[in-house]
Amino acid sequence: DYYLRVYGVIALLLSSAIIFIAVLIRIQAKTGRVATFDSTTAENGTVLTTVEEMMFTITRPEEGTDSSGPSKDDEQLIPSSPTRPNTPTFEPTANLGTISVPTTAAPPIANNPGDSSNQTQEQKKQKEQKKKKQQNKKQNQEIVDPSTLPYIETFLSLLPNSAEALLQKSTPQYEAMQWCLYVGSSFNILPKEEQIQIFALVAFYIATNRPASWEKNDAWLELNDAGDVKHAECSWHGIFCNKEGRVLEIILPNNGLSGELVDEIFLLDKLRHLDLQGNSLSGTVSPDISQLNNLVQLKLSSNVFQGTIPTDIGHLTNLEILWLFDNAFTGALPSEMGLMNSLIDLSLEENYGSKSDGFSGIVPTELGRLENLEILDLGTNSISGAIPSELGDLVNCKFFSLANNGIVGNIPPEIFSMMNTVHLDLSANNLDGKIPGEIANLRNAEVINLSENELSGKLPKKIGKLKSVVRLDLYDNFLKGSIPHTIQRLSNIEHLLLEKNQFTGMVPPEIGNLKKLGELFVNGDEMTLQLFLTHYKIICSPFLHPLLY
Repeated sequence: DYYLRVYGVIALLLSSAIIFIAVLIRIQAKTGRVATFDSTTAENGTVLTTVEEMMFTITRPEEGTDSSGPSKDDEQLIPSSPTRPNTPTFEPTANLGTISVPTTAAPPIANNPGDSSNQTQEQKKQKEQKKKKQQNKKQNQEIVDPSTLPYIETFLSLLPNSAEALLQKSTPQYEAMQWCLYVGSSFNILPKEEQIQIFALVAFYIATNRPASWEKNDAWLELNDAGDVKHAECSWHGIFCNKEGRVLEIILPNNGLSGELVDEIFLLDKLRHLDLQGNSLSGTVSPDISQLNNLVQLKLSSNVFQGTIPTDIGHLTNLEILWLFDNAFTGALPSEMGLMNSLIDLSLEENYGSKSDGFSGIVPTELGRLENLEILDLGTNSISGAIPSELGDLVNCKFFSLANNGIVGNIPPEIFSMMNTVHLDLSANNLDGKIPGEIANLRNAEVINLSENELSGKLPKKIGKLKSVVRLDLYDNFLKGSIPHTIQRLSNIEHLLLEKNQFTGMVPPEIGNLKKLGELFVNGDEMTLQLFLTHYKIICSPFLHPLLY
């Protein structure tokens, strides 16, 4: 019995030793596999460890790899989210790289130390082949796979143009999306309206700042003090929000903006003021501008916009100020502008010249419906046709100009029904016929310019009722007859330009009683200037006309 017990203890010890050794071998083997995987991963450069890598495009594993999903060990190597500075600034570029997702197939475990050199050579060969495939794929890849991008459903639902541009590298929309991916979870948890607002502003900034041209861009693309994106855009230069963080105004005049105005800016449905005048913006104005149904002021003047005004602009029924002057717009004015019944200031002048031929076609009669209009300036374009009599319904109009166009026909008497008009300019056209006696209705007018036309007939005697007029330009017409004595009633006249007509007779001596008159230009076929002028010097030019001051 004694020996049996001894043998039993020895057998138990031996079996325990065997089990212990087996466990050690298994642990060593497992440790060797993990170490090998870590080493291979580091050599292949597939571990994502930096914010910059996370900003790049996500691509799927190469063909031939296991696509059943990452192993538990692999998942531990992929960071769940990037770390970032408190207030990072991201300047997107078109030169974006590619994030490669690690393959799920684990490297083979070395059977013995003698195979390590062969394994290393094999791994290097595989790595070179994989690198070459990735380079070829990167060169040929022009479209991003939407299924790999967070938020893609939100972005693709915005505008058709956005949906297409979001999938094309180097577009402002694509790079704006990269910025949204970069800020990560703080963007993802925002309400859809705020996501759209940030995306639209970032796309707008990138599109109008290539190359970097903005004179002032304080805080643009920076996060808020808490290090996230919520309402950060409300601190960007030129952006003004309400207390809920919705953008109400974009005020960036004379700030060096260039490039085209992206359609995404029209997603800001709370926008009331858009002031981009005095920049170098080009391209056309999209019909999607009609989505800004809360817009009150639209100032795009002094840029290089071209094309026609979209008919959809008529949907901006809350718009009060529309400045499109000094651009390169062409085509006819849309009649739908007559639906913009809140308009106070419609300034479309100076689209003619070195930039383009300007607006053409006729003046829409529908403009006469704009009963709140105070400023109508269509000067210096290529507008033709007659002046619609319906414009006489603009009873609140104070500034009215159709100067320097190709307008023909008579001046409709209804035009002089605008009794609140202070400035009336119909100069440099092809107007003919007589000056209607209804001109006397403009009793608040300070400037009346009918020069450089083909007007004929006599100057109406009722012209003396223009008690407020300071400047009266009638030069370079075919006016004839004598200058009426009633002209002495123009008690506030300072500039009276009557030269290059066919007046005859004497200049009324009563003109010398006009004490505010500082400039008088007269000449004619048989006109005599008598010296009854006691308040002025007279300079007689042998070539032009007498000049009085």
